[in-house]
Amino acid sequence: IMAPLGKARDDVTQLRKELVECQRSGFVRCRIGQDTFYLEDALSGSNLPSGSVSVVIDRIIMKRAVGDRIADSLRQALEIGEGRAEVEISDKSSGPVKEIFFSEVLRCFSCGSSKDFARRLLGRSLEEVVSLPLKELQEYLENLVTTLDRSTRPEIIAAVRSARELQEHLDVFLDLGLEYLALNSEYPNLSSGEKLKLRLGSVLCKELSGVLYILDEPMSGLPAKEKDLIREEIIALRDAGNTVVLVEHDVESVKRFADYQIELGPGAGQFGGELLRQGFLSKGSLGQTNQRPKRKRNASKASGSHERFRLVGIPLVPVNNLKEKFIELPVSTVIGITGPTGSGKSSLALSILNSLKGAESGRRPGGRRSLETARQKAPPKPFQGKVWFMDDLLPRGSYSSVIATYTGIYRYIAGLFASTPEGRARGITPGFLSLNKKGGRCEMCRGQGFKKVESDFIPPLKLLCDSCLGRRFSNEVMSLTYRGLNLSDVLRLTVTQAATFFRNISAIRRRLEAVERAGLGYLTLGQMIPSLSGGERQRLKLATVIAGDRRNERGLFILDNVTRGLGLEDWENLRGLFEELTDFGHSIIITGNHGRLADLCGWIIEMGPGSGPTEGGKIVFQGVPEH
Repeated sequence: IMAPLGKARDDVTQLRKELVECQRSGFVRCRIGQDTFYLEDALSGSNLPSGSVSVVIDRIIMKRAVGDRIADSLRQALEIGEGRAEVEISDKSSGPVKEIFFSEVLRCFSCGSSKDFARRLLGRSLEEVVSLPLKELQEYLENLVTTLDRSTRPEIIAAVRSARELQEHLDVFLDLGLEYLALNSEYPNLSSGEKLKLRLGSVLCKELSGVLYILDEPMSGLPAKEKDLIREEIIALRDAGNTVVLVEHDVESVKRFADYQIELGPGAGQFGGELLRQGFLSKGSLGQTNQRPKRKRNASKASGSHERFRLVGIPLVPVNNLKEKFIELPVSTVIGITGPTGSGKSSLALSILNSLKGAESGRRPGGRRSLETARQKAPPKPFQGKVWFMDDLLPRGSYSSVIATYTGIYRYIAGLFASTPEGRARGITPGFLSLNKKGGRCEMCRGQGFKKVESDFIPPLKLLCDSCLGRRFSNEVMSLTYRGLNLSDVLRLTVTQAATFFRNISAIRRRLEAVERAGLGYLTLGQMIPSLSGGERQRLKLATVIAGDRRNERGLFILDNVTRGLGLEDWENLRGLFEELTDFGHSIIITGNHGRLADLCGWIIEMGPGSGPTEGGKIVFQGVPEH
């Protein structure tokens, strides 16, 4: 019974170390090629004989009551051989009779690789199969079923049944337009639209009936063509006897296939939650949120020819499926990047960010100019200015933050309460009122107002703190008041209410007004940052930059899918915020597929022509929306 160490390789020093370690462990013999050596003799020479090397774990004479010894030796061989073992059965008179190879990890005994040892079906290994795009995988499975369908072997019949079930699952993902993905595609590298369609496809694959499905914005951020694909799948769910509850902001999309509409409002946050209307949809019926007048965009920035814009040149660095090497962007305008899911919208935005960040740090960004740019007599000037990138992820270090602390106004609020006559008499400082460290906060809930109860089978539960009853602070702090409100009352104010309450404190009012202009006036000052939606996080990040006296620090804002899940009122608020930034000379890049994206942007970049690594990653159009 032997443990293979692999084929003798160039790194003889490492192989010799492995043999020395085996000798120290008490093993005596090894086999190199077809010959057996004592380890002491094999290590005595300066060069090891050529061939594959195995350590002899045990030599056993077959007789009764050796089963346990064989099992122990084989287990030890698999451990030393990293999941591989060799057994040679021989006869004293005739020599070797049979060799048996064991592997726990499907590894080749010659090179130790798992790539070439896997069994092959129709000329392909398992690794090759999972690397196929879904469309090619479907064709491969069809050939497999056709080839093996007439077999009577039970294991082949089971394999054909599994292949057919897999084909049915693949049909769903192909219908959703994901034919370019492979089974081994890394999930973190997928775009947000691809992740959304994968989650929806995993639900559709189950083919259940009599089930209530609740889908939260399944079409958000997708182009019209892909929305039609999802619409067909949702209708198929309904026709199969299921009930589908669809949460959407896009009333036009809902109108096309919804049977029953429930409209909530009239506003957001504390200004919402009321049932405005409900009933079966008739042709031409509209929700109230769809009746707002369409605002015209600024014609001076959103129309005209290329000559109206001052262009800057940016060399691009490789990101995912992006194939472009250079791009020209206008300054002081809103630039929209659109295209199918997986076409490289976010990749282009990240490439621009990486290139400009590299230029800021003194590194020379990669990429080269296109031939068209090289022929220009006056090449565009390089971009100069600050760059801000804003996605829908949680801001760093904000897991325990609230709106007041994240926007930076809490230190001023704490200072106001500490400077009250009662606060000064007690010697209370602003640091004592912090929510992030011991002092005046409730230590039972650490200033959060609730306790989190973890469970293995359900999401964490948030229970009201039985010590402070959700007020966050100790009784000593609760006795402090400013203009009739205690600190807990202030944290319950919405941004709009707080902007009025602190209208005489410019440092607080300026930040709150920026958040309000971002359409987030309904948020309370004590709302936890992790509870915000992705779009709310992006707009909050944008508002904090604007409020930080950086309007004159001209630069570039890159926002990834900031328009996802916005109602028309939110859309108009965001439009006003963008116009304010461009008026101060900033440039803005937004990615997405919102139906009104062209109404907002003065410059459009369309990625494509298709999706995935082969069809996507190219700029198929860029210019003013009218063109």
